Amino acid sequence: MRKSLLAVAALMGAGIILPQKAEAVAFKVAEDVSGNMGFKAQIWGQYLGERTSGNKSALDFSLNNVRFYANGRVGKHMYFFSNMDFAAASARATDAAIGLKFMDELNVQAGLYRTPFSRAALTDSYTFLIPTGYFYGGLAVDAPLQGPTRYRNAGLTVWGDIADAMVKYYVGIFDGPYNNSTGNPGKDNLMYSIR
Repeated sequence: MRKSLLAVAALMGAGIILPQKAEAVAFKVAEDVSGNMGFKAQIWGQYLGERTSGNKSALDFSLNNVRFYANGRVGKHMYFFSNMDFAAASARATDAAIGLKFMDELNVQAGLYRTPFSRAALTDSYTFLIPTGYFYGGLAVDAPLQGPTRYRNAGLTVWGDIADAMVKYYVGIFDGPYNNSTGNPGKDNLMYSIR
């Protein structure tokens, strides 16, 4: 049992110490054309002690989600990013957007992505050490508002940094989630976001 606990502690320590970001493939076609592609995986593990399952103990690992991503720049002013998630025999384009960066103070972005309204909405689930945060839900990519698709809507956002990047703003308009309270679950609502 001590060896198992030591192995789990070493694995968690390595996850904290190792760099958080690594690109599997980085490419540069020209001075203003470059990008990154790679994948992330959420592997969950749990130890069930002797008291939880009778007289046996078990160490269980599961592959919760796999994400393929691509991002980059095309020219001086255009950028793009996308995330494709796979879980339990389903797949979904979680994020897909293009943007125009005119200057630090003015950027325009359109597509399907996280709605910028709170830090919880902008925190990637791959950065959670223990995935039981305030807004945590099941990770099924085919569910409309759960797991990796939570907080994401199709829309347009204008954002930027002002006052030498001391203030960041976001103003957006989105095709928001439907409202069950009206009795018409198939009708989308227009959603605004200001942060």
